[in-house]
Amino acid sequence: TKIVHDQGKRLELVESGAIGIVSGHSGEAGVKGRESSEVLRELGSAVPEYSQKELEFLKKNQIFGALSDEALKVILYEGDLRHFPPSSKLFDIGTVSDSLHVVKSGVVEVVRHVEETNEMKTVAYFGANDVIGETRIFTGTVHRSLARVPERAEVLVLTYETFIDLIGMLPELALRLCTHFATLLKDAVMTLRGHEERARQLEGNLQYFELATVIQTLLSTDERTGMLLVSDDKDNQVAELVID
Repeated sequence: TKIVHDQGKRLELVESGAIGIVSGHSGEAGVKGRESSEVLRELGSAVPEYSQKELEFLKKNQIFGALSDEALKVILYEGDLRHFPPSSKLFDIGTVSDSLHVVKSGVVEVVRHVEETNEMKTVAYFGANDVIGETRIFTGTVHRSLARVPERAEVLVLTYETFIDLIGMLPELALRLCTHFATLLKDAVMTLRGHEERARQLEGNLQYFELATVIQTLLSTDERTGMLLVSDDKDNQVAELVID
């Protein structure tokens, strides 16, 4: 709510011409206002004169890539750039998500417990420029997975408190987050609509379909998971079949 409220003021400044719109690094429209430069000046000599090479991993990141160099310097300064040795952990199963991680170099492996086999299974790999936990840092939910470093990695860690402070200091970061989350929400809605359309396509009258053939097709060809409901001509449910 605070982000949206702040961006309302930001939009007024943009429309009035007080703040200009410039092209972002990733080709998207980014807001480059006076705030980032002012924050950088306020921090003064405490912020090192980071080179373009040092900022490169943030420039290639899906969230931070559209921000100005001034904003990236502040983010890098406020964050904690850590070196993780082999077999170390970023976070563990059951811990509360309180940090956002941006991989600068190396590989981070994410593994999850599989109840059926009682084993740990690798579900994802994150490499240079990838971000981990941009949504969980706001929800504060418990990690269902373990993130570990097989070999070694250099990761920028932004705690919840630091990240919230950065959003307050850098309005262009808040705007970028709004755009990022809106895109994720749009993709999720489109995916849900796609599932709904697929489900509707399976509706039909068993007078014209062989039930055994329908089940066999679902299992072998479509590999669908869900509930198959059978109703009579008065729409009373007479059976349900769970397919996994």
